[in-house]
Amino acid sequence: MAHRATTSILRIVVGAALASAGLGLGACSGISDCGDDAAKCAELLNQNAAACAAAFQLKQMDSKRKACAHAVDEAGDEKIEAAVPGLLAIVSAPESGVHDDNHRSEAAKALGKIASKDAVEGLLAAIDFSVGTSGDPKDKMGNRSNEEIAEALGSIGDARAVPKLVQLMERTRDNNVALWAMRSLGKIRSPDAVEPLTKMALEHENKFMRKNAVVALGDIGDPSAIDALVQMMFIEFQGVSFYKEASFALFQVGPEAVDELLETMAMKNEAVNAVFEQSGGAKDSAVIAKCAVVLGDLRDKAAVEPLIDQYEKAIKKNDPIVIREVAFALGSLNDPRAVPALMKNMGTIDASLRERVMESLNKIGDRQPVPQMIGATTASDFVKRCVKEGIGKSACEGDLLSRARAQKAAADMATHLVDADNLEALKKAFDGEENAELKKYFEDRFAAAQLVGECKDDVPCWAKKAESDNALVREKAYWELGRIQGPEAQKILAKGLRDRKRKARAAAIYSYWKFGDSSVVPQLEQQLEKEAGAADFLVVNEDLKRLYLSLKRQEA
Repeated sequence: MAHRATTSILRIVVGAALASAGLGLGACSGISDCGDDAAKCAELLNQNAAACAAAFQLKQMDSKRKACAHAVDEAGDEKIEAAVPGLLAIVSAPESGVHDDNHRSEAAKALGKIASKDAVEGLLAAIDFSVGTSGDPKDKMGNRSNEEIAEALGSIGDARAVPKLVQLMERTRDNNVALWAMRSLGKIRSPDAVEPLTKMALEHENKFMRKNAVVALGDIGDPSAIDALVQMMFIEFQGVSFYKEASFALFQVGPEAVDELLETMAMKNEAVNAVFEQSGGAKDSAVIAKCAVVLGDLRDKAAVEPLIDQYEKAIKKNDPIVIREVAFALGSLNDPRAVPALMKNMGTIDASLRERVMESLNKIGDRQPVPQMIGATTASDFVKRCVKEGIGKSACEGDLLSRARAQKAAADMATHLVDADNLEALKKAFDGEENAELKKYFEDRFAAAQLVGECKDDVPCWAKKAESDNALVREKAYWELGRIQGPEAQKILAKGLRDRKRKARAAAIYSYWKFGDSSVVPQLEQQLEKEAGAADFLVVNEDLKRLYLSLKRQEA
């Protein structure tokens, strides 16, 4: 059956190609609109493929062209597999050189939507490696057709396409064509594409191409790309950093990347060291900080002790970059072994560092730091620490902005982490604030914090709080549910992953990541697709995307 189908397709393709050489307007005479009838549209394309290819040379409003274009669109939108032979025949009909003759690109686009493996060989045969980059309509349309063919092959996802997509990526003189070839290689996820993509990432003369090669390597997710991806975290080219793409790509590769990241963080990666020898820069801080972030994302416990060691060294060196990023990683790793190290400088007067360190302690969930956090919410504590830093008392008392920021950071995290035993101490600290603006800020947070005295470890109680209109209340509920855990807590947090407030959603994401299972994968797929590009959730959904991929790994 498969052989007969293939033979039929080839006959149509060959027939179309021969007919197209001498087509005139008369060849379009049997074409009529197929409407919304899928079977009729497939029949139109299969019986009139050559004529439809010619009809695309007519004016946009010509009835024959409109009928063929509609049939092609209908076939793609409705995923009509019966139309594949006709669409392949249209793709195989050569470029005419007529302006706006997009018969090949439109047919290829429809084949990509249908995503039938029966189209692979025909699409591969339709790639034109000879297309130039002139302003001639034939070259322009030839490149657009190659783009759509490459994208269609990626949508189909058949590994048979890899050799020719690699060839197209390497040989084309059009960057958009190379881009779509790269993206499709990423979608197909064949290890055979790693070596050529690695070369593109490390050596291509166009920074945009290099960036997209890194993305494709991440989509493939093969461990053989780890060396190159680690290097790309530190390479800058023409003023562009590839860190964001490379770090996410390493996360996509998964736990296999941990050992090399640890080696790199220990300054034992000669390729990375060579990058800094050529470019200069704060090597130690950059290497440790960037590796730490990915290690935290990967949640591998093998990284806990090395990161604690780096954190304590950073405190001695007073290296804020390393302190900030390693603290974040230790929070993500959720290991109580990190608590003593993090507590050493949790009261720093630098509000941005204080928030990051206290946030990590809150994520780990050990209540030991709570009394010290509560103390750090007061003005007197800030002034005392400020003076200890060697700054004059009057300057410390007068720096109201820095003080307010530091107090707010402590108040936020104390609110999240406080337990029933420490509620009175928190209330006393908040009530003692004299600044009216800060006092209101504290009152709003205490309204959420005090619920721990009411709910304690009662999941149904926290479930009600998770339905509150108050985002601070929901946020507190999500953090507590993450500490309580269990099947019912998981269900509530699964809903929280859709929370419309960023901070509340972030709390739900982190808490779910602690113990949740892959039952939310379909929900996350739909959510990430729906919210793609939404400015409100751009940052928090980076974590949501990582949670999704982590859960997908669990399924595998």
